[in-house]
Amino acid sequence: MASSESTFRVPGMSCMHCVHAIKAALGQLNGVSNVDVDLPAKRVKVGYDPSSITPDVLAKALEAAGYPAIPA
Repeated sequence: MASSESTFRVPGMSCMHCVHAIKAALGQLNGVSNVDVDLPAKRVKVGYDPSSITPDVLAKALEAAGYPAIPA
């Protein structure tokens, strides 16, 4: 599986509940291999298979979970 990585700024993320919600929202997507959330920096790094999913789909999944995402 080829892998890529995308990083998003998530300014609305403020607590561990947010971290868990983001990991759950992204971790369930087909093609996502890992989700690394940096709460103090308000950044989310996602490893994924580019043949299965795109950064746009990742951002939309974050937004659907209630966390507007800004590509970093």
